[in-house]
Amino acid sequence: MTLFAYQHRVLFHDTMAYGSHHFMTNLKFQCLVREHLFFGQVVEGNDGGRALHDETVILTRDAYCLNLNPVGVGERVAILLTVEAATRMSVRFCFRVVHEDGRPVTAGYQTLVAL
Repeated sequence: MTLFAYQHRVLFHDTMAYGSHHFMTNLKFQCLVREHLFFGQVVEGNDGGRALHDETVILTRDAYCLNLNPVGVGERVAILLTVEAATRMSVRFCFRVVHEDGRPVTAGYQTLVAL
């Protein structure tokens, strides 16, 4: 199993603000680590990665998330991503987000299809 970890400090612009209530969705965590992995490791880290990116359409086929505990602005989390069910055209990314004190924050998955 392939594992990728990404440390993130929650900033105000990461949150959705409604009056005095600010919150962050699981999808934001999923996109943060997915984009960091994809663009940082695949596109920018490989010869021809940019050309491959420009010729590929990536769609999210299905996704799920379960929010377990809140995280406030300024707090740190670790986002763990595992790669599962990889085929030539699709991959499932499973996400687990853990607060710096060890409590689980959220978990979920996304299945991506490349065209």
